[in-house]
This record gives sequence, C-alpha cells and structure tokens, in this order.
Amino acid sequence: MVMQVDQLASTDRKYDVGTPAELLLPRNGQAPLALSVTVHDDFSGLKSDWETFEKTAVSTPFQSYSWLHNWYENIGKPAGEEPAIVALRDDQQQLMMLLALSRVQTPVGNMLVDMGQPVCDYHAPLYAPRFIEHIHAEAMHEVWAFILNALPDTDLVSLVKQPETLGKTHNPMAWICTKAYFTPNSYQMSMAGYEDWHDLLATKRSGKARSRMNGKRNKLAKLGEIDFRAVTDPAERVAFAEKLLSMKTADLARTGKNSIFKDPKVRAFLKAVCKQEPENDAVVLHVLTCAGTEVAITFSLNWQHTIYYFIASYERGPYERSSPGALALCRVFEWCLSENVNTFDFTIGDEGYKLEWSDKTTRLFCGTFAVTIKGHVGERLEAAKLSLKHTIKSSPIMYKVASRLLYHIRS
Repeated sequence: MVMQVDQLASTDRKYDVGTPAELLLPRNGQAPLALSVTVHDDFSGLKSDWETFEKTAVSTPFQSYSWLHNWYENIGKPAGEEPAIVALRDDQQQLMMLLALSRVQTPVGNMLVDMGQPVCDYHAPLYAPRFIEHIHAEAMHEVWAFILNALPDTDLVSLVKQPETLGKTHNPMAWICTKAYFTPNSYQMSMAGYEDWHDLLATKRSGKARSRMNGKRNKLAKLGEIDFRAVTDPAERVAFAEKLLSMKTADLARTGKNSIFKDPKVRAFLKAVCKQEPENDAVVLHVLTCAGTEVAITFSLNWQHTIYYFIASYERGPYERSSPGALALCRVFEWCLSENVNTFDFTIGDEGYKLEWSDKTTRLFCGTFAVTIKGHVGERLEAAKLSLKHTIKSSPIMYKVASRLLYHIRS
C-alpha cells in the first residue's frame, strides 16, 4: 500500500501536518525541482523502479533491492518488522531518493529504523545524481522535515551507520545525522593508478614485510598445492558460505564475542543471496585452498567499481601459522586489479590490517528524531543507548568486558 503526504493526519505530531504534498527544491539558474513523497509498506510495485534506479544512483550494495528484499523475507518478516520505504520523486515521477526503513514496535511507540539490520555495514538512501547536484545542508533539512511528515503511525525514527561520504560524494543524510556512531569509522583503499598487484604491494609494504609475506606463502605451499578462485556456481557458493559462517562464528567465539552469523535467520539470508545467479547480484565469493582444503574464504560485494569486503575467515590448526587469511586478502586485491575495481572498502570496524592497507577513513553517524510528542521519550532513550555504546566501544577494557559478558548471557 502507498500513502500520500496529504492523506496523513495526527493530533500528536511534532511536525506541522499542514506541509504541502509537494516540496520545491531551488536550483541555480533552473526552475525549482518539485518533489513529492510516498511511503510504501511492502515491496510490491517497487521492484522495477528500484532495480532501474540503483544502476545509476549514488548508493551502496546494502541498499540494493536484492539485498533488502532477501533481508525482509528471511530476517525482517519473521521478526515481525514491517517495511516503510520512502520514495521521493520529481514531477515526472522519476525517483530522486529512496530510503528503506522498517517499522518496529517499542514500549515508547512505533519506531522506524534502517532496513537491513544487522546485515548492513552501511545505511544510506539511494540518491539520483541530479538530486545530489542541487542539494545542500539547508535544503536537506527541509527535505527531511518533509519526509518526517509523510511517515504514517510513527513516533520516532532512529538512523545509524550513515557514512559521511558515498564514494567521493557527500552523503546528504550526514547533514541530518550528526552524532558519531559507536563504531565511528570505516576504511577504504584506492586501487587506481597501480599497474598490477606487484606495484600495489611495493607501494603499500616495505621490503621486510614483503619478504615476510613470501615466507608465509612458502610455508603454506609446503602443506600442499595452493589454489585461489572466485566461486560462481550458486549451489557451490551456498556451501562455501555455510562453511564461512561457521568459521567466522567459531573465530569470534574464541575472542569472547557473540556472532550474528550463528543466527539461523541471518544464515538463511546469506544463503538466499548466494543462490542468485552471479550475473544478477553483487556477491563475490573467493576461496583459498591448500591440498584441497578450504583454508580461507571471503565474501564481498562488487558495486559501482568498489569492492565491499564483508565477511572473511580462515581455517585454524596446521594452516594458521601461514596466515591464510592475510594471503587470501592479498589474492582478493590481485583479483580486484584484474577486474578494474577502483576502491577497496574494508567496511566497518577498526581491525589492524584495515589501518595498515587503507588510505582513507570514512566517519559514520547516527541520529534519532521524534515525530510525535510521545516519541520524545524514545528519542532520549535511543540517544542514551547509542551514547553508552560509544563510551564502551571507545574503551578497550570496557569493550572487552562488555563483549564477554554479552557472549555469556546470549550463550
């Protein structure tokens, strides 16, 4: 079902319910861009427009139709969440912005959150390039107020993991969400300008580090023949993904951290994504084998000439001393260069290897927004929760204690 702005009414809304059904966005030297907004409570009727839009929109793969529709079928719907997909269109009904939200019930009222949690490292709308071209901070605040008025039966909106930039483009929602997320950074490496893998390696690593890496490779080779390949067969991808999730869960358990990847719904989601034909999705799954044994597996997303490095893990035991995870990462770099990838995005997290390879840091932001008077209570609670998470994450000791405590509670 679709709801128009002028259909909405409430006696408890913080924002002015008299907002017109059209917003005029000024443009230098041109007629204003007339914007209208609709809110969709299901995916039906959006598939064609969404998939066409994402081909040219400024976006991340975590907001593709395929990724979020699979999330809804396997995670969102079983949890009782309901879609609230905001579509901003011009007067020709061309999409200018698509914001995928999900409705959850809380003790303080109806709350909208980013669709796709917890399997999205970034949350951001999809934007038309010409919308980005004309938007600025003041205008974006007007657009955001316009959207808030269009949200039916909503007390509170909570947004997280909003990157400051999307590639080289500023994310307009970073003007709206101004609080640092509790995991404040993600990291990227430019892959442009390198002749080949050896050129990148010589630039990024010292002679001593390269020698050490060769030693690791030789040590692994003594255990058997090494092979590295991209997995394209859907059935094979599902099998390798299943093993990767088990490896990653065991890896996190060893450090006392809980893993989202042991959740059956999350596993079902990732397997559903892998079942799609490779030419129709963004998944890139690589496997490094030694003597026929999978010693490292990586799961990435290839989107607009950027690789998003999402999940990776490696086999322990006799292979561990050869650093198969690091060797697999280097082979993924080599593959990226052969595929004309411009940017390698290590995504969210501050692991040491990301800092060693990256040459760019992207800040992440969050924000909570009361839509009704009732939502003010929830706004303060959400802000306090995010502030507490930020405090714990900023202290290595507190983070270690909290992680182990949560692990034992959930176990």
